[in-house]
Amino acid sequence: MTRWLRSRFTFGWRIWVIAAACASAAGAVRAVPVTPHPAAAPAPRPAAAPCPSGARTLPAGTPLQPVLDAAAAGAVLCLSSGEYLGPIDIRTAIVLAGPPDAVIRSTGQDSTVRVDAAGAELRGFSVDGSGTRFDTTDAAVRVHGDDVVVRDLTVRGALFGIIAERSNRVAVTGNRIVGDAETTDGLRGD
Repeated sequence: MTRWLRSRFTFGWRIWVIAAACASAAGAVRAVPVTPHPAAAPAPRPAAAPCPSGARTLPAGTPLQPVLDAAAAGAVLCLSSGEYLGPIDIRTAIVLAGPPDAVIRSTGQDSTVRVDAAGAELRGFSVDGSGTRFDTTDAAVRVHGDDVVVRDLTVRGALFGIIAERSNRVAVTGNRIVGDAETTDGLRGD
């Protein structure tokens, strides 16, 4: 079963964009990409390069939180291929971009990438895992800010994929969310 979600959300107060893997009749699990509904999809455009020119490149393994805290509004940070340890909290309107093999890995607690800044953008990289608590709605990506863009991310093994709440004009486009085949249906995120 594939779920279609609109690519842009203009609702207020609480929006949840949650996707998980769905099981086929044979019990096999496949990825469910979060893509725009066909009727709402804009004309296709060429894929943007994950790291624009002039971006500050961060080597794999760099502790991200101190860099994010020091970044000025409008900064463009580019992850290199490799692994980075989460969780991270983006509190400034920046662009965080990288190729799909740049992976922010969860410690198994809390949401892995939190966006608490209006105007921030996440682009192209991967997020692996999240916490496992339903009561705190642990997610790979949690957005709490207006005019945020979450584009072309790959999310794997998270309780909830992407959640946007108390936010306006959040664009969630071209993301791929892959669930955990080992988790029973009743314990997977919605």
